[in-house]
Amino acid sequence: MLRAVVAEARAQGLPVSGDLGAVTRWREAVEAGVTGLNHSHGYRYGFFPAELQPIREDEPYEVRKARWDLEIDKLVDPARPEMDSLFAAMAANDVALDPTLVVYDMPDSARIQLGIERAADPIRRMRTYQKLVRLAFESGVTLLAGTDDVILGRKDFGSLFDELEFYADAGIPNENVLRAATANAARWLGKLGDFGTVEAGKRADLVLIDGDPLKDIRDLRAIDLVVKNGRIVYASYGSRAEQ
Repeated sequence: MLRAVVAEARAQGLPVSGDLGAVTRWREAVEAGVTGLNHSHGYRYGFFPAELQPIREDEPYEVRKARWDLEIDKLVDPARPEMDSLFAAMAANDVALDPTLVVYDMPDSARIQLGIERAADPIRRMRTYQKLVRLAFESGVTLLAGTDDVILGRKDFGSLFDELEFYADAGIPNENVLRAATANAARWLGKLGDFGTVEAGKRADLVLIDGDPLKDIRDLRAIDLVVKNGRIVYASYGSRAEQ
């Protein structure tokens, strides 16, 4: 089915970004011709024993989800040679990665409920996937910046700012973090000639920051002005644009 979708998308001139289920593995998707992969869940790498893969139909979803977190994520190892070959294949085929690290974040209120014995698990898991993202970047894989519809709208965590900060904390240079949310995304869509960088003749979609995100990525939160298609749609109180 995936190969058929990719073939039709290519005929229509469209990219294909895969939020894969529990059956298709990343390497299979790359071989099928997808141009992007979403979510860095460990079970999608396909490196684990069949009994640990979340495809059993005799378990409720929540039970399976708990098993993925406890058993599979603990087996994710950035040092596995299979990871090197997988990311090399992605880079060679120009398959972009939208890892959505925010799905591994956990607010303090939820971490407290885990108890002392398991409170460190979310932190360990985040660090593991940050290492994977850095390995992907160092292997030449194009990074994109996304979040997830499951957590969008929550005020305590899960924003695009969080995602970009997780990239920086993983060791991705700030310039490349910014490209993940701008030029890389435009190029992946085949629209780099229209937007994604600040150049004469391109669409004026601009975010002006009161700070320097090249020095501190967290300065992105200090938005002074937003311009969409040449029109000011937001100006912070007291900003020069407002004046």
